[in-house]
Amino acid sequence: MLSVLDRETISTFLKMAKKEIDNNNVYFVGYRKVESNGKNISAKQALLDIGINNQKEIWSHIRTLEVSDCFRVSKDRDLKRDFNTEMFEFKKIINRKTVYIKLTINNRGLLCLSFHLDNGGN
Repeated sequence: MLSVLDRETISTFLKMAKKEIDNNNVYFVGYRKVESNGKNISAKQALLDIGINNQKEIWSHIRTLEVSDCFRVSKDRDLKRDFNTEMFEFKKIINRKTVYIKLTINNRGLLCLSFHLDNGGN
């Protein structure tokens, strides 16, 4: 369960994220492979599985995220990136499917690291 401090942090993060979207400072990590139903698939295929046809739709859905959609705030676990930053993890129903979304903000803007069907293990 998220603490009051976590919820305040998430609220602030979402306000900042919307500003980055408005300023078009957004980056989708689309080159990664993601696990979906036990298979590794491309990020593009993961979007198609949700019913999303272009990246613009990603940002539209992210704009509608609410504090209650966030289930975890964690540190970046990928030491290769060395972001040393907080990762905000969300689950949201999109097109009647539960979608896992992982976001952070760095010096480039809003970064979407994951946007795929929820595998249930998060």
